[in-house]
Amino acid sequence: MADKVPDIRFKGFSDGWEQRKLGDEVQFLNGRAYKQSELLDKGKYKVLRVGNFNTNERWYYSDLELDKNKYVESGDLMYLWATNFGPELWTGPKTIYHYHIWKLKLNSDHVDRDFLYTWLLKDKEAIKQSTNGTTMVHVTKGNMEQRDFVWTDINEQQCIGQLFMKTDKLITLHQRKLSQLEKFKSSLLQNLFPKNGATNPSVRFGEFTNDWEQRKLGDLTTHKNGVAIEKYFVEDGPYKVISIGSYGKNNEYVDQGLRTEKNDTTASRIAQHGDLTMVLNDKTTSGEIIGRVLRINADDEYVINQRTELLRVSDDFDSQFAYTILNGPFRNKVKRIVQGGTQIYVNYSAVASLSLSLPEKEEQQAIALMFERVQNLITLHQRKLDSLEKLKKLLLQKMFI
Repeated sequence: MADKVPDIRFKGFSDGWEQRKLGDEVQFLNGRAYKQSELLDKGKYKVLRVGNFNTNERWYYSDLELDKNKYVESGDLMYLWATNFGPELWTGPKTIYHYHIWKLKLNSDHVDRDFLYTWLLKDKEAIKQSTNGTTMVHVTKGNMEQRDFVWTDINEQQCIGQLFMKTDKLITLHQRKLSQLEKFKSSLLQNLFPKNGATNPSVRFGEFTNDWEQRKLGDLTTHKNGVAIEKYFVEDGPYKVISIGSYGKNNEYVDQGLRTEKNDTTASRIAQHGDLTMVLNDKTTSGEIIGRVLRINADDEYVINQRTELLRVSDDFDSQFAYTILNGPFRNKVKRIVQGGTQIYVNYSAVASLSLSLPEKEEQQAIALMFERVQNLITLHQRKLDSLEKLKKLLLQKMFI
């Protein structure tokens, strides 16, 4: 049989990889089984459960002494075998681990921990085809022990393991920065706009002192309703379509690849630079999309479909500020007036009658610029994160067999 080799390797390695059973190289050590009544709200030791990795559930404790193989400490490799299964590296203090977690003990020093962790991560998708259970999906120890483990020289393992650990650290770094920026943006939304009928926000730029005014959206915009234009869709049409699926959760346009021809119906619903579009329907009962607004960044490029409203702002309503406030405090008001059940909706006439707080034009522009810069940083880190995750996925495919 021909030697097994991956598509991409580090320079200096050329030998074929070996195949063995995973159970020949790794022991799967069960955690301690606890009844719910045995778990304490306070105690000597934390009890690590599957939920602590996946859902940030509350910690429970135990006063029972630690058995030799019933605890994990920093650096241990674990495998969650129930529900949200897969490998995990523990970086915390010495902790009791629950029955639904295995601690992995290497049988020899010719298997690198980081390489094994990464191999198990790649193998996770294949494992999904071999899981058991309905109410609680799980993988069995016997199944894991019989997995075909394809591996290489310890030195090559270490190179591969270190590469993926460094990639994971970069991914974690960008995830952390992204989370911090999103929290910062959330804080700005809470503090740069007036609350509970106040005439001024709690935080504002120093040069502005005038009170904010209450204005109805309908007095600040003109509008055009969308109509069904599906029959005008063509593959090479000159206009991109803004439909219900075009509204992303980050309030940016999602290109579904829909294009439309130019005719009397579509020509009257072409958006221009600075226009806004608002989605009036939502296929989710949770309201993830309803009331979201897009800001158009080009002339004669987009046409609105049904379930969307085209808005053009007045001279005293800055377009970028409008995009920010309509996706922020104003959208919370929209969500309170929705109708329907499985597919919720809102009538634009009701939306137009809602009021919003409006400062003078210069303050609008200052606030809009702040949010634009923060959003640009969020987008930058999201793109870097997406690129790193794509790179990791590619490396998993090309550096393993």
